[in-house]
Amino acid sequence: MGRCAIASSLPVPFPSLPSLPSSGVRRDLALPELLVIQVGITTGQGKFIEPVREAQKVVRIPWLKYVDAKGLPMANDYTHLTTPTQIKLDKMLAKAVTLRRCRCSR
Repeated sequence: MGRCAIASSLPVPFPSLPSLPSSGVRRDLALPELLVIQVGITTGQGKFIEPVREAQKVVRIPWLKYVDAKGLPMANDYTHLTTPTQIKLDKMLAKAVTLRRCRCSR
């Protein structure tokens, strides 16, 4: 279901969001130091998981932080996180935000 179909089913008006290409999000929001956190994928199976993870790790963009979720327990469907795992990941994300506020290095 697309965004328009979802919006038309809502009981209140749904504002139209502008298309924000990744290179212009900070500019468009007037937040040049907006932190973006990328979580290294751990879900799914197949031969492309590790090459994608490696590609995620080497991205160097100012105000981008990589958080590696590899090794966190997954639910039985190998797609979703369990509740305890999500709590652990949330703590990892919070730490990334806190560390970023203290220093501007990856």
